[in-house]
Amino acid sequence: MPLLATGVLAAVFILVFSSWVLARRAARAQRALAGQIRALRRELREVSGRLENAEKSAGDAATRAEVAGNVLLEKGLANEEDLEAARRRFDAPNDAQPVRGSRTLH
Repeated sequence: MPLLATGVLAAVFILVFSSWVLARRAARAQRALAGQIRALRRELREVSGRLENAEKSAGDAATRAEVAGNVLLEKGLANEEDLEAARRRFDAPNDAQPVRGSRTLH
């Protein structure tokens, strides 16, 4: 009987020890994942800020273009057809010329 009790005690010890090891590994993995989540949150805030700035810049550029068109019309340097032709030229896709710095292969 003492041999059986020793075997059971050893099995219980092994189970407890392996559970402790697994719990430590899980805690370490959880800390690593929490760090990655914090880093991703920081990166998301940064990208969101950049997107906001880009949207504002695009809006400002559109406003300046509108004002410039109005000034050209008021000064008589352009008519409505000239401005519409310029808008079509910039709005149309330009397949013949890739954008400078573009990585698109043709």
